[in-house]
Amino acid sequence: MSLLSELKRRNVHRMAVLYAAAAWLVMQVVDVVEGKLPLPDWMGGAVLVVLAVGFPIALIISWFYEVTPEGITLDSDEEPAEATKGFAGRRVDFVIIAVLAAAVLVFAYDKWWMGPPPERSVAVLPFVNMSSDDEADWLGAGIADTALNMLVTIPDLHVASRTSSFQPRLQGMSIPEIAGLLGVATILEGSVQRQGDRLRVTAQLVNAADDNHLWSKNFDREYGDVFAVQDEIAEAVASVMQIVFLEDTKQRIDREGTDNLQAFEAYSKAMENLRTTTTDSVQLAVEQLQRAIELDPDFARAHAMLGHAYIEFHNFYWSGLDPDEIVSRARDEANEALRIAPGMSTALTLLADLTDDVDVQGQLYREAVENGPNDTLALRSYSSYLWALKYQFAEAEVLVQKAIRLDPLDERNYIVLSGAQGSNGQMNAALQTSRRGKEKIPDSVAIRDWESVLYFRLGDYRSAIAVEYETLELDPKEWWNRFDIAHFYLHAGMPDEAERWIESAAAHAPEGNFIHSLNPTLSDLYYQRNDQEVFTALKQIIVKGSLTPYHGAGLPLIEYGARLGKLDEVLETFEKLYPHLFAESSNDLDEDRRGLFITGLALLRNGDVQRGEPLMRVFLEGADKRERTTALRTRYYSSILGHLALGETDTALEKIRQLDAFDKWAHAGFVLQLMYRYSSLYDPIRDEPEFIELLDMWDKNAAEQRELLREMAQDLPVK
Repeated sequence: MSLLSELKRRNVHRMAVLYAAAAWLVMQVVDVVEGKLPLPDWMGGAVLVVLAVGFPIALIISWFYEVTPEGITLDSDEEPAEATKGFAGRRVDFVIIAVLAAAVLVFAYDKWWMGPPPERSVAVLPFVNMSSDDEADWLGAGIADTALNMLVTIPDLHVASRTSSFQPRLQGMSIPEIAGLLGVATILEGSVQRQGDRLRVTAQLVNAADDNHLWSKNFDREYGDVFAVQDEIAEAVASVMQIVFLEDTKQRIDREGTDNLQAFEAYSKAMENLRTTTTDSVQLAVEQLQRAIELDPDFARAHAMLGHAYIEFHNFYWSGLDPDEIVSRARDEANEALRIAPGMSTALTLLADLTDDVDVQGQLYREAVENGPNDTLALRSYSSYLWALKYQFAEAEVLVQKAIRLDPLDERNYIVLSGAQGSNGQMNAALQTSRRGKEKIPDSVAIRDWESVLYFRLGDYRSAIAVEYETLELDPKEWWNRFDIAHFYLHAGMPDEAERWIESAAAHAPEGNFIHSLNPTLSDLYYQRNDQEVFTALKQIIVKGSLTPYHGAGLPLIEYGARLGKLDEVLETFEKLYPHLFAESSNDLDEDRRGLFITGLALLRNGDVQRGEPLMRVFLEGADKRERTTALRTRYYSSILGHLALGETDTALEKIRQLDAFDKWAHAGFVLQLMYRYSSLYDPIRDEPEFIELLDMWDKNAAEQRELLREMAQDLPVK
């Protein structure tokens, strides 16, 4: 008998198929569980190794044993009866079919199953503009947005967030399809038509299960009655859901809104532009929100959203304004919104984002979530606070998972969940969350940008660059991502490629941005070359205010100043920025920790221990306090340099060990890793074995990545 015939007789081929199907099922289960439980990153790889080892063992067992009606018995060389052969074959076939069916169910659960939607749940779609004027599109979105903002204040009602329910991709989908995607039981939709001073609004609440109307009404009113129509629609929906608006809720909604039609129009248009995060759309939204506030200075919602636009979308990259100025403006907007509408969740969240006191920050976030139980911005921000500052990962995931249920098409929710998982050491789960976010929101620039950071933290520069390249396909005007790509090439030890991407970033950056001043010397800065040119450029941009000392210019300025023997010039520059730190007595030292660190370090490097040590001690006391209260031992890199400058190498090494215990790649900041390699600030520990081991790990990884990047170079030319 041939070997092939013997393998067939003993059902070895069936066992191979069965084992492969079962192994695939096991890996699918592991993949699903990894994204939901805090399992170690090596779990998936370990399971795969065990399954690979088990494959030949299973085949060997199937060779020696056979399945019979009497059970599993040792195979003999005798030809079995036809009935026995048929029984064994059918039994294995049935098991294979069952395993494959289970695999399909697991795959379907992972990709599509979200559970039944809450009974009291609704998504508000933008009302369709039936007017002849396309410019009136904002009106339908504005009416729906205001009704949504009223409904979202009801604690017992699950309301899909605006970011998801206003997605253009929902157009053309059926009601059941939209409800399934957003996880709601009902849909509020309608249309609006304006003719001169007359307004016709049609609204209906639809049950997604059977596509039947639960409520509908036509409103024929004067155009000025649009605000009353919005109120009636929201109250009708609440009534159908058997929920009653409380009087204080109505008053709070009135305080947050406006009765100025032009301001309402500007705000509605801005909200449409904030739906995407491209440079042009955000800039236009800021201008429209400023216009809304000019028309109605008491429009609390416009104040709050303007502040969020300043901060959340990092407008300082294109505005040319100093980051501190942006923070100041945003804080003013938050306080103004809270003056008009005390307890407004959106404004409380913004104020918390801008607060340095960690305890106060937590109180503000909690109050925002309590006042806005369906406010996904508050939920997401509080979640970020819990995992990034308090290391309370389980509580953070609960909040952001709720935000995802309310707003499944908002890219930021997936970024926060991925961030919590990555900070908890679950990098595989973090990448999986990022990929799922891209599946939900295929055109997201922000998710891809975050995904590149995850790959960078893993030392996978090739994947990081490939993902950033996708962002440029989606937003060709983006320039900061070009700067990120340059950093990835720098870390891989490829300065020529990095310089080309730096030039590309400068070509796309707005005029006056710091990159224009530093462009000719950026690569020299990172590779510690051409000392005088870099020193002069750094001084110029600090004096101009294009880049503050704490935001990337101060440390290299000290480094080059020490090398050139020009630390006196460095100190003269810092004295103009922080004159109170050079005064004989000052009572507000701890209020300026940025200046404390950079000035204290410069003084110590210049040998002025008498003035430098007190400043650095005050800084380190504040840093230690923040580390104890926020569990941020892995964040305060500045304190490592502070202790080194004071000659406290043992303390500095202990902090580096804490970083290693968290994640050896936690050191891999865009500039930090290069500073470790080249900066004399780290000379006191340069000969320490653990420091050498860290640099060797990066060297080996960089060499591997260079080969991969060179292979990819032709596919990804500089844009």
